[in-house]
Amino acid sequence: MVANDLAQNLHRLMSNARISSSELARRISVPSDTIKKIRTNKNTNPTLATLKPIANYFNITISQLIGECQGLINELPDIPDNEIKEGLCKIPVISWKDAPLWPNIKNTIKSFYNILGHNLSKLSYGVKIENGDYKAFEIGTVLVVDPEIKYTNNGYVLTHKLNQDTPTIKKLLKNENNYYLETIIYGLNIVQPIAPDDILLGVIIGYEKWVK
Repeated sequence: MVANDLAQNLHRLMSNARISSSELARRISVPSDTIKKIRTNKNTNPTLATLKPIANYFNITISQLIGECQGLINELPDIPDNEIKEGLCKIPVISWKDAPLWPNIKNTIKSFYNILGHNLSKLSYGVKIENGDYKAFEIGTVLVVDPEIKYTNNGYVLTHKLNQDTPTIKKLLKNENNYYLETIIYGLNIVQPIAPDDILLGVIIGYEKWVK
């Protein structure tokens, strides 16, 4: 572990989240003094029991927290105080190809600040729209996907088939006790019953433009 990387990463995470040592300590049940010592590089060898709840709170891996791998930490955007809203939280943005493997992946593209006001599960993640194929979503939009939320009629879901390279967005429809998937790609008007090989990866609970 590079102690200085840990101290810098924790400082940056807390600064971007606008959270104090005492408040973080209260939320993760770790002594405030312990967090202060890590943040100021006075505790250079914290235990896993201390690192794990910190990493879980910020929805990153311990490796990212202590600086063993690059990615999420170094790409946290700075948000001006006047843009901070109540309920602001951070989710990892992953590639479309990695979505079927989530959460068993380590690589993330960027951190995205979600200001939708929803209570997200710890398994929530984002995927960025990179083409104009979909009717409902413009390019540059980050979809917030929650694998643990209940599926609802007429909602958008991320779906996947084992023979597909990447997942697709579809609308979930319910008629009596039967569920269907509606294609929302321009030029296609397809509604089919959910097949045995259709894997629902999560509910799209919201979407916002990429935070620069």
